[in-house]
Amino acid sequence: MKIFTHFFLIFIASTLFVSCKTVPTGNELTPMEIRQLFVGKTVNEEVVTRGEKASTYYSPTGTLHCIVDGASEFYGSWEVNDSGELCVEFGGSKRCRIVVDDNGVYKKYKIKSDGTRKHVVTFKKFSDGDINEFWGESR
Repeated sequence: MKIFTHFFLIFIASTLFVSCKTVPTGNELTPMEIRQLFVGKTVNEEVVTRGEKASTYYSPTGTLHCIVDGASEFYGSWEVNDSGELCVEFGGSKRCRIVVDDNGVYKKYKIKSDGTRKHVVTFKKFSDGDINEFWGESR
């Protein structure tokens, strides 16, 4: 009986640990909320999975320009799909992720094949316009 109780408690504890680790707090944003937050904005973001900082301009036409760690530049496109995911495409690779409002801090999560969520980006600051003047647009 002791062995059964011991294994049962381990099972419950591991289930709770996995649940707490993979579920983001806050609310998933709707497609309209994501568009309102990103269209025509330069966003300072932290790529938590790689420890990088980026500044990305999300143009109203669906193009984007990103500078990573002040050096590497990337051009691509972005959109919000009907499922409410922010999708970005660089070099033919398209990635769609959910955006969550975690008490006023916006975060991007990857939904893994097993349904769990992995925090990949924290959006730090949203500024109106193309503040880096990527395409010569005014602030």
